[in-house]
Amino acid sequence: MRRTERRPDDGGATLVELMVGMTVMAVVMAMFVTSAVQMYRAINKIQSVAAAQSQVAIAFQRLDKEVRYAEGISAPSTSSPWYVEFVTANTGTAICTQLWLDTTAGQLKRREWTQGGSYARVVGVPIATGVTSAQPFTVSNPDSTYNVQRLRINLTATSGSGADKSSRDVNVMFTAMNTSLSTSSATVCSEGRTIPW
Repeated sequence: MRRTERRPDDGGATLVELMVGMTVMAVVMAMFVTSAVQMYRAINKIQSVAAAQSQVAIAFQRLDKEVRYAEGISAPSTSSPWYVEFVTANTGTAICTQLWLDTTAGQLKRREWTQGGSYARVVGVPIATGVTSAQPFTVSNPDSTYNVQRLRINLTATSGSGADKSSRDVNVMFTAMNTSLSTSSATVCSEGRTIPW
């Protein structure tokens, strides 16, 4: 008896098989696109947080060198506009430096002048942008625990926009090593408060 050989079916795929394959592929693609978009958003958010923190960190590194050698820190303003002054004399000349939080522009600005010198308008230079605070400057006067003045700066740095907008609170304490228990905040560069920005 002779066997008959079956020939392979050349009919191809049915419409149902094609639809099932397309549905599976659509689900896989949707999962891939969703994960790619989420990764993109996460990267943008991380980059905006890093940018905000980096900018404030650079400004604070510069301030750390200046405030460390301050011979006095003024009492900060207790309401907006927010400002505080400190005086350094390590170069032989008493230099007053004023920090001011411009809440309208969202900038921390810095300006300086020679103490006892001309009080003409001194232009402020932004040292950090995208910053806000409800109470940016606090001065701790010398006491029995700490015999030096300390300046605390508390800011919220914001970077990015829309869904990628990120905020980071920055709270830094600077110590004025050239101050002592006899240092008075009342007379430190107070003339600068009358100089318009």
